[in-house]
Amino acid sequence: MEKVKLPQKIAEYLNVMTDRHKSIHAVYDEIKHGYGVANKIILRDYFFESKESSPDILLKALVNDYEVEETPEEKLIKVYKQYLQSTSIGSMDARLFACKAAGIRETLDILGIEIKGINEPKEEY
Repeated sequence: MEKVKLPQKIAEYLNVMTDRHKSIHAVYDEIKHGYGVANKIILRDYFFESKESSPDILLKALVNDYEVEETPEEKLIKVYKQYLQSTSIGSMDARLFACKAAGIRETLDILGIEIKGINEPKEEY
């Protein structure tokens, strides 16, 4: 079975819940009712109220396990590093990958976004 991918905060809160309880039923029930503690309310809203998730996804996460979904920044860093690694093959494709990596850096610069590992400011000496 495939693991469910969850946003980092949701995965962290769910991990706290699963560590605290011995049964899936207890975790599900506590999240469903979500009284009191903020993380329970956040979990309840995510799994029972939001359009991006559902109680079925909660059950799949509890039964099949779950992993943290990559953020858009993490996905972009991964692609950028793949392009940089591909520039060392010494062919026309290498130039294409170098241009793609440069395009990512330029786009981030235009949008005023800094991502460590891609275009963070270099220290000046």
